[in-house]
Amino acid sequence: MQKHLNHIEKLRKITFYSILLIIFLLTSLYLLLQTSYFQTKITQYITKELSEKLHSEIQIENVSLSLFKGFVFKGILVEDQLNDTLLFAEEISVIPEGLQVNFSDISLKEVEVKNMYFNLYEVSGDTLNFQFLLDVFQSNEDQDTSGTFHLKTEKIEIQNSSFAYKLKDTTQVKGMNFKDIRIDSLHFLLSDLKVDNDDITAYIENIAFKEQCGFQLENFSSDLLTVNPRTINVSDLSISTDKSELEFDSLGISYPDGFDFSNFMTDIHSHISLKSGSVSYNDIKYFTGDTLEYEEMLGISATISGTPDNFEIKKLYLNYEDLLNLKLKAKVKDLPDFEDPEFQIAIQNLSTNVEKLRLMTIPGKEEFLAGL
Repeated sequence: MQKHLNHIEKLRKITFYSILLIIFLLTSLYLLLQTSYFQTKITQYITKELSEKLHSEIQIENVSLSLFKGFVFKGILVEDQLNDTLLFAEEISVIPEGLQVNFSDISLKEVEVKNMYFNLYEVSGDTLNFQFLLDVFQSNEDQDTSGTFHLKTEKIEIQNSSFAYKLKDTTQVKGMNFKDIRIDSLHFLLSDLKVDNDDITAYIENIAFKEQCGFQLENFSSDLLTVNPRTINVSDLSISTDKSELEFDSLGISYPDGFDFSNFMTDIHSHISLKSGSVSYNDIKYFTGDTLEYEEMLGISATISGTPDNFEIKKLYLNYEDLLNLKLKAKVKDLPDFEDPEFQIAIQNLSTNVEKLRLMTIPGKEEFLAGL
C-alpha cells in the first residue's frame, strides 16, 4: 500500500514540475519574442522567405507576439514587378486557434488588418500588376500533389483602408468610372470564413467605403455568402448608402475563368431578386453620368438576369413619390451605349397622379408640366 502511495506521489510531482517547465518555456519564449534581437531575426527570415517565393520585394518593419492580438506584423510592403506598391498595411494581427502544425489546414480565431492600401493597375493588354502572384500560386498548386487547402477563421476585419484599380484607358467620365476606381475609408468585416480549396463561404457583417466620385456605401451585409472560381451567390443581402436602401432575397453572379474586370460589361452574368428598395436619384446619377440634383426617392422591387450590357427585367415595380406607379417587363441591349441602346418593354400597369404632376418642377423646364 505504501509503495503504491509513493508511486502516486512521484507521478504528482512529475506532473507538477512538467507543467511548471511548460509554463517557464512558454514565458521565456514570449519574453524572447519581445526583444528587438529576436524580432529582427524573425522579420529578416520571413521577408527573405517571402521575397524568394513570391519573386518580389517584401518588407516587414516588425514582428511581435501579443497576449491579446496574437502575432502582430507591422509595416508590411509588397512591391510589384515594376517596383511600385502593390500592397501596404500598417498592421496585420493574427490570432491562431491552437498550435498550427499543418499549413494546408489552418484554423484562426481572428485576423485584423489596419490602414491597408491595395493598388491594382493595368501593366499591358489585359494584364494587371499582380499577375506574377497568380503565376506563383498557380505554380505552387501544380507542384502540390495533395491538392488540398483548408482555412477557417471566426473573424476577419479590415479597417480604414484604401483600394485603387486603374486601366490604361484615360477617358474621363462623369460619376463612377469603372476603369479608374479609388475607394477610401474601407471597412470590411466577415465572420465564420471557411476556405476549402477553391470554395469559400462566409457571413458578411459589414462593408462600407467611399469612392472618389462621391458615392458612399454605408452598409453592405448578408446572410451566407458562397464563392467559387466561377460564381458568387449571396442571400438576404442589405445595402444602404447615405441616401438609399435596398433589400435583396438573393443575388447571384457568374463569370468566366480568369476574369479580371476588364470586360465586366459582357463577362459578368447576374441574377438579382430585389425584394424592396428606396433609391435616391442622387445615387443613380453616379452610374449614369448625370449632373442634375433631385431629392426625390424611387421605390423599387425587381427580378433581373443577364449581363450589364444585355439583360432581361422579368418583373419590375416602380413607385415615384406617389406620382407614378409602374409594372413592366423588359429586355435591354447594348448598354451603356446610351446613344443607341435597344429596348423591348411590355408595360403591364401604369398609373399617375395628375395633381401632383402639376406641382412637380424639372430644372430648366419649369413650365413643361404646368399645362397638364
